[in-house]
Amino acid sequence: MLKTKRVISLIALGCLILGCVIVAFGFFYDVTFAGIPYQDPPPELLAQYNFHARAAGYFYTGGSWMMVFGIILFVIRLILNRFKPTAA
Repeated sequence: MLKTKRVISLIALGCLILGCVIVAFGFFYDVTFAGIPYQDPPPELLAQYNFHARAAGYFYTGGSWMMVFGIILFVIRLILNRFKPTAA
């Protein structure tokens, strides 16, 4: 049981860190490629901006889900900690 708790903790921590990195990369991508939306852009620039903004949104969504998954694993770890097996 101790090894299972340790593995769950490591996976949860890894998910949290990876989620934060993905969200940070999405922010960097958004600032670098999408940037501030144009005012009255031509259709080509609008399509390019929409593409990059949508890609950054996917990074935000994916990173957020990874962080939520890590938090759920931490909650499972706390629940497993609460129910310690008793020695007979």
